[in-house]
Amino acid sequence: MYYSGNKTITGNNIITGNKIILGTDTGIGLYRRGHGNLISKNTIELSSVGIGLYVDIGSGDIVSDNVVKANEYGIFVSVNSTVTGNKAVENTDFGIWLSGKTGIKVRDNHFRGNGIGIDITWASGNSIYRNNFIANGDQVHATSPNIWHGRWNVTGNYWSDCTDTDTNGDGTGDTPYIIDSNNKDNFPFMNPYLPGDINHDGQVNMIDLNIISKAYGSSHGHPSWDRRADLNEDAVIGMNDMNIASANFGKTWQTYWGE
Repeated sequence: MYYSGNKTITGNNIITGNKIILGTDTGIGLYRRGHGNLISKNTIELSSVGIGLYVDIGSGDIVSDNVVKANEYGIFVSVNSTVTGNKAVENTDFGIWLSGKTGIKVRDNHFRGNGIGIDITWASGNSIYRNNFIANGDQVHATSPNIWHGRWNVTGNYWSDCTDTDTNGDGTGDTPYIIDSNNKDNFPFMNPYLPGDINHDGQVNMIDLNIISKAYGSSHGHPSWDRRADLNEDAVIGMNDMNIASANFGKTWQTYWGE
């Protein structure tokens, strides 16, 4: 683990369950070469950088279920990795910064009250979806085109400044949310997201479980297939999808994210 010196972490490490407050540099950082590291369920507050993946060569790192709050910078990523389930709030500069890489997946995160929600610098072809962007100074700053939907082209992101309508009641806006000339979200959610909220009404309830039940056991191409219900995007609707929704049954986005 890296707190504020120059320690190098390489591969297959698990960094979990730490609480770091008032760090002078990076709360948790991976440097130089790394592969298959997991940074999960940590809380980093009042540091310069919350979590930093400063990796020259590597892939397969996972940053999940962390709380990164009131730092100067939130989460910095410069390596092919998955960033999921994190809460990045009230960071002075950015909630998350993607730099110089492609193939990064940013999904199921909550970015609120940051100077910039997501800052993307010379990083293209990254997938950014099922995230909440709420009341950030700038929701996005991007210098290159990226992908703003999930595998089945039905899941975008929630944008607190989106004023779109939803005439067909499917939980997504009727028109794309325009980010800039190179980026747009074709499926903006009408309510903040939490995992398992299939119809995007801001809570997980029987409506969501029924959608999964009706398609249960089907795979892509089957008559019963419903792409909305494939929560883990493995092209099969089964117990993994049901478990995601069931784990959050009865929760609203506020209770899930602690807002």
